[in-house]
Amino acid sequence: MQTPITNKIPRFADERGWFMSTQTEGLPVQNWLMQNTSYSHKDTLRGLHYQSSYPQAKLITVLEGSITDIVLDIDPQSPAYGQWLKYQLSNTDPDLPNQIYIPNHYAHGFVVTSDSALISYLTDNTYHPEAEHSIHPLSPSLDISWGVTDAILSVKDANATPWEPKDLLS
Repeated sequence: MQTPITNKIPRFADERGWFMSTQTEGLPVQNWLMQNTSYSHKDTLRGLHYQSSYPQAKLITVLEGSITDIVLDIDPQSPAYGQWLKYQLSNTDPDLPNQIYIPNHYAHGFVVTSDSALISYLTDNTYHPEAEHSIHPLSPSLDISWGVTDAILSVKDANATPWEPKDLLS
């Protein structure tokens, strides 16, 4: 069973700005089909999202800012089913990774811990609104410590279904 992989991608800066190349060498997926970009303010919490029937592996790259990234194993066949992992990602802290590969059997979410964050997502499957699902990121049964007291949620995420272990991928 694949697990998330973090990476530190170097940024090359000069008086003009900076350049950074997304690194995919050594990752299980090489054929990315979509690129998405999000910009979020401090304390914005996005997720936990996944697609059934059209699952997506994701390559998340923090272009600006810092986030706490959470992945929740939603594959009932996995020994880690229902367990979540937390990663700190940043493009400003040289000790932290700024990229994470997330296999397609995880729900994904993040909260912005800097003043703002610019995030790039590569996915190996296209977006299918009929297959999109959200798990409430503040589900008491998950007990995720996001590190914020007043998270800013979208209406969709605020109204998402609380986590209840079941066959989510079918």
